[in-house]
Amino acid sequence: MAGVQPVIVGEQGAVVSPDPADYSMDDSAAADQGLGLRQRKTNGDGGDATADKTPEEEPVELDAAQKLLIDDKILAMSLNALFFGVFIDAVCSSILGPNYPFMVNRAVDPATGAETDEPAHKEGFDDLGGLGVTTANYVIPMCASLASSLSGLVFGPLSDKIGRKPIILLCLYVGAGGCVLKYALRGSFWGFCGANFANGLFGCSITIGCAYVGDLFEHDPAKKEEVMGTVYGVWMLGGGLGGICAILMESSGLFMPLWLGAGLSLFAGFYVHLRMVEPNKELQKKVTKKKHDDAADGGGDDDEEATDKDAKPADDGAVTELNKPVLINILAGAVADNIGSTGMSLALMPVLFSKYVIGPTFRGDDSTMSPEGYKWLSCCFIFDLIPGMIACMILTQKIGLGASVVLGNFITAFFTAALLIVGVYVTDDGSGMLAVFLVIFLGGYPCTILSQLTTAPMLDKISPPEMRGTIQGYNTLCSDLTGALVPVILGEVQKAAGSYGQEFIMWVTVVWSLLACIINAPLMFNPLYGPQPDEDLNLKGLLGDDVDLIKRAEAGEWVPLADLERINLERMKKGEPFLRMHYGKYADDAPKLWKMRQQAAADFRWIKADMTKWLAKMRDPAVRDEMVKGINESRATPEQQAESRRELGEWFTDYLAANGWWADDNPMVMKELIMSAFPHVSDPEITADTIESTIVKSLRVMNRNIDLAEDQDPFTSLLSKRANPATESLNKWISHKPARAKGQKSKADHAAPPGLAPGVSGDGGRRGSEVRATAGAPSPERVSPKGGFGWRVGVDSSVVAVDLFYTAPWSRV
Repeated sequence: MAGVQPVIVGEQGAVVSPDPADYSMDDSAAADQGLGLRQRKTNGDGGDATADKTPEEEPVELDAAQKLLIDDKILAMSLNALFFGVFIDAVCSSILGPNYPFMVNRAVDPATGAETDEPAHKEGFDDLGGLGVTTANYVIPMCASLASSLSGLVFGPLSDKIGRKPIILLCLYVGAGGCVLKYALRGSFWGFCGANFANGLFGCSITIGCAYVGDLFEHDPAKKEEVMGTVYGVWMLGGGLGGICAILMESSGLFMPLWLGAGLSLFAGFYVHLRMVEPNKELQKKVTKKKHDDAADGGGDDDEEATDKDAKPADDGAVTELNKPVLINILAGAVADNIGSTGMSLALMPVLFSKYVIGPTFRGDDSTMSPEGYKWLSCCFIFDLIPGMIACMILTQKIGLGASVVLGNFITAFFTAALLIVGVYVTDDGSGMLAVFLVIFLGGYPCTILSQLTTAPMLDKISPPEMRGTIQGYNTLCSDLTGALVPVILGEVQKAAGSYGQEFIMWVTVVWSLLACIINAPLMFNPLYGPQPDEDLNLKGLLGDDVDLIKRAEAGEWVPLADLERINLERMKKGEPFLRMHYGKYADDAPKLWKMRQQAAADFRWIKADMTKWLAKMRDPAVRDEMVKGINESRATPEQQAESRRELGEWFTDYLAANGWWADDNPMVMKELIMSAFPHVSDPEITADTIESTIVKSLRVMNRNIDLAEDQDPFTSLLSKRANPATESLNKWISHKPARAKGQKSKADHAAPPGLAPGVSGDGGRRGSEVRATAGAPSPERVSPKGGFGWRVGVDSSVVAVDLFYTAPWSRV
């Protein structure tokens, strides 16, 4: 059977070939395992000297935290479980939201048009505990918000110690019981409020969810912000869906949706228990810290984030000390923003509700907006946030988190003032003004989300890993506490202000939004919260004429692929050689690896599009012949090709050493990994007959690389993919080769595997040895006793030959 045998080239060029008697092949084991070739050291009498020492080969099951880092499907599954849990928790917390006004609303005396003490709905609360209707309407959700603000202070730090998953499960399971408790106490206003408070004590899934995302993407700020935005997005959408459930179950009563909420929360708990994976924080940090080396090490003079002193980064990019002044600045701005954002909620209740729903009924007219329409609006407007979330992701990339939060504060103030004018100062309560009011509300509300979605990412940037849950708990405290107390306080202020109450409290929120702009303004000038570095500036955004581009390319700098292709095509048409590109040193590229990874998908897509274009042009034989001729004439000289191989060898082996790949560990596995990553695409020289197949094979590889590059970890993902068809063909050939007695030769020993043909022989290498490719039949001193199939690579050396080859066996002379 053909095998890969090591041939060592010493420092003086002397070649030492191992004795064939020193190696034997266990064919049955190779066939049974389907693992290709296995070498075993034998003793003098032909026995297996290592048989007793070889451990039992059994499947090894990785733990869940390791799978989370290795398998993207496991990561996606875990995140989806998190999203689902947060979503259902939000559904349950808001499942009675549209019914709150009808629980507390008082009946109107038809004779006088004045409110009475009787509930307007048959299931409404008989007694509001001495509170006004507006205040009582806000006290119910206030109880839950107040409790959840406190829960973040307790469960946030606890999750830092025991993990995120147990706390999220606790929130879901207790939430199911809380729904049942609220239904049991539905006959009393204060009893219901108490149950709402108890349930809210376990309503911190959004806080823990953000901390979980921070654990997963600690060294990937762009991905972290994106996923945190998704967590907040599903939380808000869940709040909207909860209201829809209340509307759809209206005929069943005001409180029956609680049973649906209990069932959903219980189911979500089971799902999260089965699907969500708790990360190993230390392992996560060690594995992912290389993704953004320059963010950690200050890998560029223009990388403001890496050099920002406020962040106080450690050597690996992690924040080691909390910056308290910045923390206070963010939280103070969040409090002011949440007070100002209350104006948008007040625009619905009481402004819209009192003017367009019940206002006309005081005059004996029909409501401009029906109660059912108000319910749908109060829960469905949350879906209006989707364009706001998209805009938030784009703006934070372009103008930064600091500018985004200030812009969101200003937009909130502007639209709140506009709603105040239409809803309060304009006396017309007809359908025309209702349409204007809704256009302003639905057009402005998505913009207000800018200031709310930026707080969690800003806090995460200054949070030490061991305090991530605690800091997010502070955010929950500020947002939920202000969200709970401010509407109640403003409701009492409105009641005390009499007929001027509505306009006064709306103006108060406008002022607070403007005050939030002032408080958050310093964050605009903090480099940590500035625009994310535009990758095109370093990788694509080259300016100047072609002379400058050529100089950059010849110096080994990156140039846009479109410009590089255009320049090379023009040179080829003139009969000039292609631009001479150099690999450079890995140490120089190491700080920029994460930028190269982020750019990879765009580069690969451009190459794919360009290859597809040329593939179509190759249908014309004249174009194909001309292109092949030009490529072969303009390609680098053999000496330059050898130089490029040496440069690639140095870069590649330095990359392996720096990223934990042990070249001295298992040469066979390393070869298999390289073969999987770099399958055969063409012979050394391209001809008119092979150029089409070369492009097709290259496109197939490029498609795979595009998928991997979009996952932000292309190299390690690529090497984890299964072997290419050539390797599979070899394994099948090995597994099905007829068995023979030891020492007996057969035709199968000299036959190439299916799809492979004998070709150039090569010298394998061990650590510290130089690897050279040799053409033609080998000399007796360098003969491989059995021949073989492999991938020539020299590790810990300055030379790497990456040629797929099959060496026919020769007999020792």
